[in-house]
Amino acid sequence: MSYDVQVFAQQALTAEDLRRILTEVGLAVDDAGDATEFLTVVRGARARYSFTLALPVTVEAEDVPEEVTAALLGPSYLYERVVEGSSTTETPHAVRFARRLAQASAGVVLDQQTGQVWARGKLRAAPPVQRGTIDIVELRWYVRPGGTGAPAATAWLEVARRHLPEALPRRFGSYEPLPMKLDVDGPDAFVQVAADETWSLGFKASAPCIEGSIAAGSAGPGVHSHSLSVHREPLADRHWRAALQHLFVDFATATDAVFGSAEVQRGAEWSGRSAWYGPTAERTTYLAAREQWAGLLPHPAWWSWFGPDYVPLVLDHLPADQVVHVDGSVFHARGEEPLDRDQPSAALRGPTAAPRPRRRLRALFTRPDEQAPAITWLPAQLLPIEDDSAPHALNPLLIPASTIPVGLCTER
Repeated sequence: MSYDVQVFAQQALTAEDLRRILTEVGLAVDDAGDATEFLTVVRGARARYSFTLALPVTVEAEDVPEEVTAALLGPSYLYERVVEGSSTTETPHAVRFARRLAQASAGVVLDQQTGQVWARGKLRAAPPVQRGTIDIVELRWYVRPGGTGAPAATAWLEVARRHLPEALPRRFGSYEPLPMKLDVDGPDAFVQVAADETWSLGFKASAPCIEGSIAAGSAGPGVHSHSLSVHREPLADRHWRAALQHLFVDFATATDAVFGSAEVQRGAEWSGRSAWYGPTAERTTYLAAREQWAGLLPHPAWWSWFGPDYVPLVLDHLPADQVVHVDGSVFHARGEEPLDRDQPSAALRGPTAAPRPRRRLRALFTRPDEQAPAITWLPAQLLPIEDDSAPHALNPLLIPASTIPVGLCTER
């Protein structure tokens, strides 16, 4: 028999670091063994065998148990301790060392026999965002009807638990104030409401996430969208960015997203509990008004997701070092930390290029051959054109792209 204890951690300690911690708790290493992959730990004057300690190995996000993810942000390494043999006298020493190791490596202890997790302090606490004008990162996934309703709500719960529990719906419903709670009404209620609604299901999340929506299952046959808004400031921490990226990619895959984006929206107002968009908020671009697909974003975003419909049309126009292929789709990232709209656009134009011309909706019944060529991040025929006639509209009207994949064309 054996007693197994795991430590999931943010940091990888060296063998010398581990030896030092063992000494601090009254243990030692038997140097007669091969220490390239594990250490044989002994204790007492007689150097009695206590337990075996494996050196840290990297661990993928999908291999981390949900109870660990709920307690620790960004677990990247795994340490395993095994107390071999039937004696239980060495178990307390292994557990005591595991807790000391967790503190030293920014980790948590998982007792595999009981499933209990031990942590010192809060290891997933997002820094508070002060009231006032803030920047928000808006994530959006555009999907066909098959990626809405109950399947989408089920996927959201699974992906959020696996990668970003803060994105779980604390409160949810189709009207304000949101009447239902996940910890009271349960996950089945969230899935059922998403299946029954005719428009969308809104929810409030936990910091650093703010709120989101799931497209309902009873909506029409066109293109729909899911969304999540997140505070920009905490994403300066690479661990929060990694968790958000895993969620972005896995949910896009689970819902077979046509297109997805993550971009900074500046100028939102934050009360300390909720966000709203006043007249100074930066405009966004919604690509599926009235369920009609208009094309890809007219400007580059921080993150983009291209489903199989778009991959052959865009792949040659994306920098190869910014692209990751995922099951026939493509994830594209233009930088490590969140970029506002001006940053990638300025890099695209260069120091002397003129901005892309914009035309009023009423004047754009055709695309004249004499129009000056615009500098765009993707071929212009894939991009809609924004209307400037209503400068205060949060979501401007769009002239649809001239080239839209056949599977996304709908009657207008």
